[in-house]
Amino acid sequence: MKQNSYILSLANILSFILYMVQIIYVHIKKVCLLSIAIFSLVGCTIKEYNEENFVAPAINILSTNITSENTCELELRINIGDGASIKEAHISLWDMTTENAEPEEIPIELSKEKEQTHKLTIKVSQKKHDYKVKVILRSEKNDYSSLPQVIRFSDKLAQGVDYIDLYISGADFSQYYVDEANKVGMNLEKGDRFAFLVYYSKLPSSDTKTEIKLNGTIPIKTEISYSGMMEDDHVLGFGYLPDNIVPGIYSVHVYLNDKEYILDYKINVLPGISKNVYLSNMPYSITSLSLPAASYIKADEIYYIQSEFNPVKILIYNLKNNTWSEKNVNPLSAPYQVSIFGKVDHYTLMYISEDNAIQKMALFDFEESKNIWIKVSDYPGKATRGVIAFKINNKIYIGGGALYTYNKPGLFQTPEYLRDFWEYDIANDKWTKINDLPYNTRFDGFISSCCMSSDKGYIFNRFLELWEYSPLDDSWKKLNSLRGGPTQRSHSKLLYNQDKLYLVGGEASNNLRDVWEYDLKTQCWRLIDLFDAYFKDADVQAFIYKNKIRIGYSAILNENKPLFVEVELP
Repeated sequence: MKQNSYILSLANILSFILYMVQIIYVHIKKVCLLSIAIFSLVGCTIKEYNEENFVAPAINILSTNITSENTCELELRINIGDGASIKEAHISLWDMTTENAEPEEIPIELSKEKEQTHKLTIKVSQKKHDYKVKVILRSEKNDYSSLPQVIRFSDKLAQGVDYIDLYISGADFSQYYVDEANKVGMNLEKGDRFAFLVYYSKLPSSDTKTEIKLNGTIPIKTEISYSGMMEDDHVLGFGYLPDNIVPGIYSVHVYLNDKEYILDYKINVLPGISKNVYLSNMPYSITSLSLPAASYIKADEIYYIQSEFNPVKILIYNLKNNTWSEKNVNPLSAPYQVSIFGKVDHYTLMYISEDNAIQKMALFDFEESKNIWIKVSDYPGKATRGVIAFKINNKIYIGGGALYTYNKPGLFQTPEYLRDFWEYDIANDKWTKINDLPYNTRFDGFISSCCMSSDKGYIFNRFLELWEYSPLDDSWKKLNSLRGGPTQRSHSKLLYNQDKLYLVGGEASNNLRDVWEYDLKTQCWRLIDLFDAYFKDADVQAFIYKNKIRIGYSAILNENKPLFVEVELP
């Protein structure tokens, strides 16, 4: 029994070993088969999708040629590439004119060639609509597309254009000079360029012919580029005035593929021509000088009176020879101090003070041969600053301005605005009070816009009013007010030349660059120039020399070079 038991146990062990060997064999077989499968799969992937061998398809639309009101011929170039299994090709056509339109697919029959060219004619469903077209190659996994192109069936007459208008920028304060009465939107010099805006609901095609003709008859150079997206809604273009254009007001006609658009606003070509004339050999740096307090011209020399120096400095510039000289003389000795206000012809107005308290104003004359100041006479009026003054024949007329007095604590000065007007007879050294100024002088305490002809005096006030004074009957006459530029201005300069007045620059909310002409015969104002220089200060001297207005000296913003702006009169 015991022996049989051992035999049974041995048989069981052998049976178990055999069973385990079978199981291991089955697993090894499965593993081998799986390994073979994986290896085969990896080998296929490398062979079919090796990036080094893959070349993406390429599609180009070579041309689009509209052949009728609803047909277009396309020329395509297609390269199938390597490694992509192309299933089909089609043209995607999208109606841009119809809102929310779905793209239409037009099949393309491909050949077996790797590189192939196709010429196809497509027919659109809607006439005079614009379409966006592109070509698509579709593989099992990807779409390959050409760049889109636009086909325009909309008559080529820019039917997508809503309107065209001048571009009036606020950056250079051009809005000050829009003339609504005459519908003038821009004021330009000969040779200037101006901008216009084309507003559209559909962007004009890049080959749209665009031309500007002034008054519908005078073609000028035009530049514009129709690029961008429909969402931009406008494009900017430029027109260039020829150098020999005749000054005057012109209507602006823009032609897009011969379709005419007449702009609402016109342009005004100004008669004045201005340029910057830089001054050399100046004895002082422009940064070390304040603006001249006054200036007057004698023959070919301009005298600039600088009040910040002690003694008073006069800089003399010879306009003919471009040379400088200077004089340094105190009008009064201590304890008196003087402050330069302005001038009347070659006479200078000065405030006389003692211990920093202003006492009175007086007329002085500089006798150059003796290099001395001569006190001519004390002014009998109450004003201590801001008077207007001009000289007619041998009489000087002064008035208005303001009286500044210290309040009781001595901390503030309060002004009293004045209208009194005085005549000074130089030969008899006699002052006579005459008719008061005819306008409200409040806020005109620093206005010095006045000049004279041989027999009349002229005043331009802050509120754009122009007044004429006649000494024959001691009367005032209101002339036509200025109806252009800012609604108020100060520190403008008023000049007279050959029956015309010229109003130069000044200050509003910014320093002004305009020159206006007033014809005393026709009683009409017109803008003659907008000079380019933006001066650092508004209260710049101005005078007329050889039929040209000279404005300066001064310096332009961000420059430290002394200059004149020279405006050639029409």
